Amino acid sequence: MSILDYKKYYNTLEDINDRKVFFEAYYALIVKATYLHLISPERMWSLYEDMMEFYNSDIVQSVDKDTLVIKGMITAITRNILSSSVALDEASQAVKEKVFELAEKEYKSEIAKNGKSIYALPFEVYFAHLLASRFYGKITYNQVVYLLLEYYEKRRATSAIFTGIDADYEFNVMLPSAIVLFILDKATILEEEKSKIRIDLIKNKNKYLSSITSSKYRDIIDKETVEFAAKTLKYIKGSENQEKYAKQYIIKKQFATDAHSIMVQRLSTYLTEKVLEKIPDYFVGEKYASLDEVKENKDEIINFVNNASMLHDVGKALVYEITTIQYRRLTNNEYDVAKKHTQIGYDLLCGIKAFKPYLGIILNHHMAYNGEFGYSGESVIEDRANKPFIDIISLCDTLDAATDIYNRNYKHAKNMDEMLYDLKEGANNRYNPKLVDLIINNESIIKEITKIISIERPEIYFNIYREYNK
Repeated sequence: MSILDYKKYYNTLEDINDRKVFFEAYYALIVKATYLHLISPERMWSLYEDMMEFYNSDIVQSVDKDTLVIKGMITAITRNILSSSVALDEASQAVKEKVFELAEKEYKSEIAKNGKSIYALPFEVYFAHLLASRFYGKITYNQVVYLLLEYYEKRRATSAIFTGIDADYEFNVMLPSAIVLFILDKATILEEEKSKIRIDLIKNKNKYLSSITSSKYRDIIDKETVEFAAKTLKYIKGSENQEKYAKQYIIKKQFATDAHSIMVQRLSTYLTEKVLEKIPDYFVGEKYASLDEVKENKDEIINFVNNASMLHDVGKALVYEITTIQYRRLTNNEYDVAKKHTQIGYDLLCGIKAFKPYLGIILNHHMAYNGEFGYSGESVIEDRANKPFIDIISLCDTLDAATDIYNRNYKHAKNMDEMLYDLKEGANNRYNPKLVDLIINNESIIKEITKIISIERPEIYFNIYREYNK
């Protein structure tokens, strides 16, 4: 049973907030489910027709014929149907015809209201109108691109200042995404020009999102930034630029992930330096065949750990709703979702050459040293060449998580003595025994790690917080 099974009681409800629930349910079923690819275009249209039949029925019209909040919800759902017209490739011909018929109807209505100025039109209406024109053979996809870009540039000039989650916000956020992620793929424009258009639109959207400083909307803006960056990372040119983009627009847009990643980076880099100083033969293996080769590539090794440790939890930024829960323990279901961050991170970066060296670390940093417990993901990468790096980052990942009192304030944070005991107990199974021996038998290393987790951590968090709230 769902709330929609009780539609016959609609006009018996006195409170508009109670009646509004029915259309909120339609919004979730039509808009949210379509966005998450949970329903087919056919099901989307069937639900929309059902909603409109319900809205136009006597049971609704008798009480809410002129109720603005209900009309607003109908408009919002209709506009989202028009936005979805970009993703109708798998839809039946009948559904395409119905959606584009709706698009033309809305376009004519809005043109009449706005004095025939296309730049005053809601972007969803103009967008769907152009796609309908292409569907009917009046224009090509190339023309769709150029007309949308002209519309975008002229309207952006008057809507670049954020005033709230309104029509201008939707325009500045959704239209660039539609062009970059969908429309350009279907155009036959030269690849060089496509790339330039994409990069310009990506920069414009990120610049707009970065200009929004209101803490009221921080979670919405950061979530949008992360999701857009995850989808557009493959379009960024150059390995260094891709790494910078991932760090700036994915990792650093999720406070908990950013703070943890910086701490793991600091601990991993320090521990790697000590390994190179005291037991450099630790790195001799498939990647570096001899001790001389390890010594010759000291800077490369440190740089690799520096980058890999910062990227190891990139997938956590994409389970935003889970990683922002810091006031209580996760439920079993939430923890199951959180554990998918290794696979999510792998899936995000696996198709991009610049990140190929880090994939085994991203996927396997929660696996035990002996490989008998822990978790990774559905993909399988043994990555024996990077096993020494995985073991370092895995240990430092635990060092930060177990001693953290800020990001995990629902639990008791272990002190260094407790952590040393855990390391001893976990040597040979959970942790690489060479790393454990190095730490517990060197007082100076214990002292420095204690300094990092007790003195440097508050400074790191303060700097992140200050940057986050500029």
